[in-house]
Amino acid sequence: MVLCENHSLSQSDVNDVVTHELIHAYDHCRAKVDWDDCVHHACSEIRAANLSGDCFFGKEVRRIPFAHRGYIRAERPTAHMTSSRVPARR
Repeated sequence: MVLCENHSLSQSDVNDVVTHELIHAYDHCRAKVDWDDCVHHACSEIRAANLSGDCFFGKEVRRIPFAHRGYIRAERPTAHMTSSRVPARR
C-alpha cells in the first residue's frame, strides 16, 4: 500500500486511510468483491467509510469550508462523497 498526498497528514488521518484500505483488502479476500460491479464496489466503500471513521460527524464538519458551515443540509452530499469511483445513479 502506498499513500500519496499533496499536503501533510496527521497520524490520525494516516491511520484512518490505512484502516479504510485494509477494509477493502479484507473485502477483496473474504467476500470475493467484483470491483467492476457497482453494487459490490458501493457496498465495500460504505463498509470502509463506516468502519474507518470517515462517517463521524466531527470529521464531516471539518471537511466543510468554514464559510459554508451555516448551509449544511442532510440531503446534500459533501464533496468527498461524490468523488468516489462509483457512478451515481440518476
